[in-house]
Amino acid sequence: YVGAQELFSVYVRYAYYYAIFSIIYYYYKQLLYGYSFGAHGLMSEPSVYAIFMMPAFYYFLRERVEHRKRIILVIGGGILLSGSSMGYLGIVISLFLVNTVSIKSWFKGLSLLVTSFILFYSISSDFSSRINSTFDALNSGSLPTVNTGSLSTFALMSNYFVAMNVLKENPSLGNGLGSHSKSHEKYFSSIPGSGPWSEAGLDLINKSDANSLGIRIASEFGIIGIMLVALFLWRNLKNVNYENRGIIIGAFIYLILVIIRSGNYVAADLYFFIFMIYFIGQRKQPISRKEC
Repeated sequence: YVGAQELFSVYVRYAYYYAIFSIIYYYYKQLLYGYSFGAHGLMSEPSVYAIFMMPAFYYFLRERVEHRKRIILVIGGGILLSGSSMGYLGIVISLFLVNTVSIKSWFKGLSLLVTSFILFYSISSDFSSRINSTFDALNSGSLPTVNTGSLSTFALMSNYFVAMNVLKENPSLGNGLGSHSKSHEKYFSSIPGSGPWSEAGLDLINKSDANSLGIRIASEFGIIGIMLVALFLWRNLKNVNYENRGIIIGAFIYLILVIIRSGNYVAADLYFFIFMIYFIGQRKQPISRKEC
């Protein structure tokens, strides 16, 4: 432990200011250019922005700090404006986990989880279409038809099917570090529905990073890799207590979303939150709320 909580304090403070900037920048581009892309500040895409902001959103949901409601409104509003399905999912998970410390609160969290999911599913055609197309692909074992609205589903499911083929051949250890792109080249053409995507020149989307850290780990490190990740999370989640819950669970939600959506091994924010989970979990003394 070397100043981990102080670093997290800096992160949540500047996350609030960055959310303000992102919202202003989003409406500025809307007014000047009719910009239709979701809010993402200066980050590469809305999902990256939404996932990065999620630990701060959960932290302020959990902790009783000054101007808490205003901060939640700003950060949550920025995430909603991103239009990212990962942002919506993160909000749903945050509402579920924010106070699940007793049987009564588990039921309360579950009701918030279901209500939030139904709400986002009903009001966001993008979110509902991604959910529907993903389940359709899983049920049929085939990739979705070619259209711009199904690019995210295609990127996720094509790499999922590639990883499943890898696990059939090398279930224990996968094909090794950095091998997913080669596995993609080997198996992609055998996936039902892949032909039209190849003809459209879209078959290489997220070929190198698998569009999902979980899928990439399964492809490159097999079942053993998945078990090691699960072990890391389990060992560190056992260190959660009342005082550090806002930090560790916030970082845990970030990791859940990254495992689903981002396959980049070298993202700086990934290691930042891994270190937060590890070092804050190692601290034996309670963390004062004033420190964060």
